[in-house]
Amino acid sequence: MSARVPPVLWAVAGATVQHMFRSRPTPRWVRALSLLLLMTSASMGLWAIRGFREQDTTVHPHHIHDVSSLVIHGAHSVSRNPMYMALLGGLISIALRRGRGAALLPVVAVWVALNEFQVKPEELALSAAFSEEFDRYKESVPRWL
Repeated sequence: MSARVPPVLWAVAGATVQHMFRSRPTPRWVRALSLLLLMTSASMGLWAIRGFREQDTTVHPHHIHDVSSLVIHGAHSVSRNPMYMALLGGLISIALRRGRGAALLPVVAVWVALNEFQVKPEELALSAAFSEEFDRYKESVPRWL
């Protein structure tokens, strides 16, 4: 059941929970760091999507069996999951802006959900589809960062 939840909905759920925490005033440098992290995360996500588009393969997380090529360049040379890293970076940005350590708890929950219900099944499917090529990729690029 959980594997049918689109990854972006996990992130929206995490952000919703974060907004339940009352904000505290944060120093200007924390707000700037939060904005920088948000922009960096969005850039990483867009860079990753561009890699999928350039190789004309699916970006849909629940159509993993429709993947026509293994994307290993661009953002995918930094992390095997740059789009999910972008979602998590956005949540960390929100937590910083909220000024509460407890706002990081949803980040951890979303990371666990993504890892268990999305990343692991994706890696099994990619391993089946691209065997040795995917094994070499896994050895050279970290799952996260």
